[in-house]
Amino acid sequence: LGCENLDALTSGDALDFMIYFSSISGTLEGVIGLDHSDYAIANAYLNQFAYRRNRSVERGERQGYTMSINWPVWQVGMYNAESDRWMEAHWGLKSLSEGVGVKAFEEVLGHPWDQVLVLYGEKGKLLHLFGSEAQGKGVLSEEGMSDLLRKVEGQVKELASAVVKLPVSELAVDEQWGDYGFDSIMLTELGRRLQAHYGIDLLPTVFFNHPTIGELSAYLAADHSEVLAKQHGSGRAITATSSSSQPTLIDQRSNGLSRRKGRTVAGPLMASTSSLLPTVHEPIAIIGMSGRFPGSPNLDVFWKHLRENKDLITEVPKDRWDWEAYYGDPQTDKRKTKAKWGGFIEDMDQFDPLHFGISPREAELMDPQQRIALEAVWHTLEDAGIAPGSLSGSDTGIFIGSYFDDYATLIARSGLEPEAQLGTGLSQSLVSNRISYLLDVHGPSETIDTACSSSLVAIHRGVEHLHHGHCEVVIAG
Repeated sequence: LGCENLDALTSGDALDFMIYFSSISGTLEGVIGLDHSDYAIANAYLNQFAYRRNRSVERGERQGYTMSINWPVWQVGMYNAESDRWMEAHWGLKSLSEGVGVKAFEEVLGHPWDQVLVLYGEKGKLLHLFGSEAQGKGVLSEEGMSDLLRKVEGQVKELASAVVKLPVSELAVDEQWGDYGFDSIMLTELGRRLQAHYGIDLLPTVFFNHPTIGELSAYLAADHSEVLAKQHGSGRAITATSSSSQPTLIDQRSNGLSRRKGRTVAGPLMASTSSLLPTVHEPIAIIGMSGRFPGSPNLDVFWKHLRENKDLITEVPKDRWDWEAYYGDPQTDKRKTKAKWGGFIEDMDQFDPLHFGISPREAELMDPQQRIALEAVWHTLEDAGIAPGSLSGSDTGIFIGSYFDDYATLIARSGLEPEAQLGTGLSQSLVSNRISYLLDVHGPSETIDTACSSSLVAIHRGVEHLHHGHCEVVIAG
């Protein structure tokens, strides 16, 4: 409502101009993910409002021409160096420095255009991707464009009719896709048929950005006019060319189809596009940690050992096994080994099952990995200052890397009679599931087995779920 309130408050003022700073995400299809569609829609609204206000100026209801500038990402604020490199490599687009941005602003300020799209980067790629009327391209006359649009609407209706199983006569150009029962699968099929029929590439977001037959047809006729005109036999008029070696600024009108009928200006302006970068995610905050390592019951002690360059490898402790009983030459006796060193976690047998609501007998049959995971998660929540009960019912996700099954081997060797709790005690999936059950959390609960990279993959999975909004909190390790 900001632009509307500003317009109302200045309705009686003798303004020279009203400039809206919009984004290319509101104009260029597919430059932003659907998870940021609200951002794109808001910027598209500025474009439309600029057009509407200029019509009010023509009727004498407002003063000062209005322009919506579709900016790319500047090298401040939303700027992300990694995304910037990706954007340039894939699209030939560059982010906008302050100097270039100010220069672009000064250049466009003197032109009475409704909407301006700013592009900066490799000129050839920019013209190929976005300048459908630029250099050497034929331009349809008003009559030719009108004829093309009518034929494209007819073709889109035919293809849509075949997908949705409705007569062409029942399809209106101004009805939403969903009103006819189109779902994502059907729209994907319609997109496939359109691509096959016209030999063009369409992004999956095309139906989201153009939700009616009329809007989709207008987009196709404008952005693929040369290809579609050849197929439909629509006449061409003049040819626009530009010999400038500078990047191009494309003026785009915002009233539906005619926004693509604005002139193309080739000049000294260095302009740019931004939102073709992949979705920029907020950084992930690590709010709690715990860890147990050889000779280190917690992270503080472990860090102390690291600073002191202390060797944490020791002889096998007597409370683990008698290494001397197994020591020998494996070349002469396969039951012998020369290995007597290792990294050993202390107090492995000090698990408190009742604290976690587990019976002592069940705890005996639980893989130590399950016990350690429960303890480590509890300590992590303590470190984060989070009461475990406060997570109950939340979408907290649990991702734990685990791949050893030594305990199952020991159980098998012991000759223990089968018990029901062996199934849960030795199951790898229960390493994470027990944590979810203990905390009563309802987010994803996954045990990851990718051998030595298991914990790294588990953390990566957790970060992905946070970025996609599946969880607000993740416990991973």
